[in-house]
Order: sequence, then C-alpha cells, then structure tokens
Amino acid sequence: MDSASDESRRRGFERFLLFTDAVVAIAVTLLILPVVDEVLQPDATHVRTVDLLRDLAGELVGFFLSFAVIVVLWIAHQRVFALAGTPNPWLIRLNVLWLLSITLLPFSTALIADHGNEQATVLLYVSNVALSIYCLGASSWVLSRNPQLYLPGTSISRADRLDALLNCVLVTLALLLAVIVPGLGLYVMLLLFLAGPITWLLMRRAISG
Repeated sequence: MDSASDESRRRGFERFLLFTDAVVAIAVTLLILPVVDEVLQPDATHVRTVDLLRDLAGELVGFFLSFAVIVVLWIAHQRVFALAGTPNPWLIRLNVLWLLSITLLPFSTALIADHGNEQATVLLYVSNVALSIYCLGASSWVLSRNPQLYLPGTSISRADRLDALLNCVLVTLALLLAVIVPGLGLYVMLLLFLAGPITWLLMRRAISG
C-alpha cells in the first residue's frame, strides 16, 4: 500500500515539474509579444527596418536580457529539482513561488522598455530576479537538509550549493547597489555573471589545497 502511495506521489511530482517547464516556456514566449505587436502596428509598415529597430531598441534589450535570465534560471532549477525523487511540502511551495517570479518577468520586462531609466523599474526587475534566485537557493538548502528526498544515488554537489549561495549574495548586492547608486541601472545585473567564475575559482582552490 505504501509502495503504491509513494509511486502515486512520485508521478504527481513529475507532472508538477512538467507543468513548471510549460510555464517557463510560455513566459519565454510572452517576452517577444510586445515587440511583435509594435512591428505589426499599421504605422510600422511605412518605417524603414533600420529605423524600426532603433525605435524598438528598448524592447529588444529587455527581451534579450530577460530571455537570458529565464534560461539561466531554468537551467539552475533543473540542476536542483532533477535530484528530487520524492515530493516535499516545502519544495512544492518554493517551486510555486519560483513560478510566480518567472511569470512576473514578462511584466517587469515590459516596464523596462518604457521606463528603463527609472529607479523603481530597475528595483522591481532586480527584485523579481532576486525572488527567483532566493527560491532556488532555499530549494537547494531543503534538499541538502533532507537526504531522503534525493533520487537513489544522487545528491547536490558542493559546487552547486556554493553556486546557489553566491547567487543569493550577489543578487542581494545588486539590490543594494540599485538602491544606493541609481545611476547604474540594469548594469547591476552583471554581478550575477560572477557566480560561476567565483565558484570555479573557489572549488579549484579547495581541490588544489
């Protein structure tokens, strides 16, 4: 009986993760829709392509930035949840909150196109990304504290735990910089690209040491 119940819960968890992937795919698709709407406007048919692209620069920057952010967040999500074989109430809650952050990104991106220079817009966007990163960091922590949740023969690596922690630290720093130095704008997001190299350097030093 317990075995049948465990199998049912495992399949339900798999369906939940498939639903998560579908939501991410929809969020990525929604990013490009504002750009397409602008191109399809009647006035746009009489504008040269070069001029149209120049007019859409804000929308295109927002699209490429958010596309890269969602892809990176999804890959990080896959690394964490691919290890989980048993559902856990906290993992479910954190994943739902993570999905909320992903579905909000198209909205945050649309604001960047029209109000990209405003501090409130930058803070909203970075906070949106921060929520996603915090959810992944907390999910990693839940897994590391509950080994029984792992798939047989798997466990979260030291490098992945360090990477999750560094991402939380760096996105918090990005939020602080967005508040303290408003002129930096979305350049504060560049801090997030440091997590990978820093993790690699620290792990290499630990191995060599």
